[in-house]
Amino acid sequence: MQGVLLALVPIFAWGSIGVVANKFGGDADQQTLGMALGAFVFALIVFLLRMPTLTWQIFLIGFIGGLLWVIGQFGQFNSMKYMGVSVASPLSSGSQLVIGGLLGVFAFHEWTKQIQFILGFIAMAVLVVGFYFSAKRDPENTVVEEGRNYTR
Repeated sequence: MQGVLLALVPIFAWGSIGVVANKFGGDADQQTLGMALGAFVFALIVFLLRMPTLTWQIFLIGFIGGLLWVIGQFGQFNSMKYMGVSVASPLSSGSQLVIGGLLGVFAFHEWTKQIQFILGFIAMAVLVVGFYFSAKRDPENTVVEEGRNYTR
């Protein structure tokens, strides 16, 4: 049961970033800076408590990974301003799941049996359909959405 609860942490923590950042306000620059500073403080506390071995290679890889994360987070915050949280979040989360799964398949060869490929690609297709329909705008809903730019 503890493993299930631990697995649910990203749903509530990472999945709520768009909603929380939108409620706090600010532009994408400010939201990104807040996220990056929060992640840095958290990492610094964990570093001081655990005192892991830190070589320059590990530091460099971590720095590059953090830089790429900040760039992606900035793009996500910008997309939420253009599309709204309810459209951008499913597209972002769904694409991360699919791309992460495909990376595991093709780069790390995590699937080795034919049944894994069949069930895995069916699951990914269901994911794509699911996040498409969860982000799709209802054409019958005539609510005017000011300031939304879905093509951008």
